[in-house]
Amino acid sequence: MNTTLYKLMVLFFTVFMFIPKGYSQNNADPGIGILMSPSSVSEGSTGILSAIVGNYGNQTIAQNSLRVTISVGANTEIIGITSDTDIRWSQLSLTSGSGNTVTLLNSGGGFNSFDVGRIYLTVSGNVVSDNDVILGNIVYITAQNPELCEGCPSPPLNTTQGNAISSNDNSQTGLAVTCDQQYETVNIDSCTESEAGTVLTTETNEAGCDYEVTTITTWIGQADETINIDSCIQAEAGTIVIKETNAAGCEYDVTTITTWIGQANETVYIDSCTELETGTTVTTTTNEAGCDYDVTTITTWIGQADETINIDSCIQAEAGTIVIKETNAVGCEYDVTTITTWIGQANETVYIDSCTEVE
Repeated sequence: MNTTLYKLMVLFFTVFMFIPKGYSQNNADPGIGILMSPSSVSEGSTGILSAIVGNYGNQTIAQNSLRVTISVGANTEIIGITSDTDIRWSQLSLTSGSGNTVTLLNSGGGFNSFDVGRIYLTVSGNVVSDNDVILGNIVYITAQNPELCEGCPSPPLNTTQGNAISSNDNSQTGLAVTCDQQYETVNIDSCTESEAGTVLTTETNEAGCDYEVTTITTWIGQADETINIDSCIQAEAGTIVIKETNAAGCEYDVTTITTWIGQANETVYIDSCTELETGTTVTTTTNEAGCDYDVTTITTWIGQADETINIDSCIQAEAGTIVIKETNAVGCEYDVTTITTWIGQANETVYIDSCTEVE
């Protein structure tokens, strides 16, 4: 309450009320000036109403002479008097609820000439509204006051002390009540990445006040994973998708792509002119990726068996064996053995003994 701004406002009102009023008087002058600080509060919050009250005349005002009445509008409520109120003022009454009224009496002392004191009230803004009017009034209590004539059997009325100017008997200020709804920030965790981000929305509370709600959605999921595996086994090649759950309870896909880096088994066909090479041989070979594969070599004999030709000859000179090389249609050599057998007969000489000379 004792902020610099508040002190400046109080000083302004004090100076204003003490400005000479342009008249010559010989009586007292009750006066009041009220000011609400701050001029607006949020719903449910409070501010301080200051009332500068006392005597603005050149004669004194006796104790128990003055009553101050302060009333607030229907949307605000006087909570009570603060402890730093001038001790000359005491509370007579305080009604309850919004739109209430407080009355005070200067039971703690009188006022000298040009002497004022301050009343501080705590005022609550109960309902959202525009400027709610607050009224202040100071009057003499309509009663005889023994303080004005000690020992008199019939003391004078309080009003006899005088009221130089009535225009300062009343004062007015106001208090606006604004929404007490604070801006909200809502944090949400989401397993869906597309939902991540910040969304600003405008909401309306029960009092009809708009307020902003900032919703911050944080993605707590996990990106789908792709695992690439090389395999030498062709049957393992393919794609498998499985669901996993991260520590936050969000599912994500793990795609395993297995690539076959092996090599198909090979079959090599060889033609050979050598019959002994005929057959099938299987060898295991390793490709550049380190995968084994089989190479089956099938050797086919495309040669020709050697031939033997037997010939009978009547000519003895032709008898014998001749071996010649032949080449078949696919370029393989083979032996052709020709065996010539003499089936003739050698010439014969027959010797005969004869007794006859002419024979």
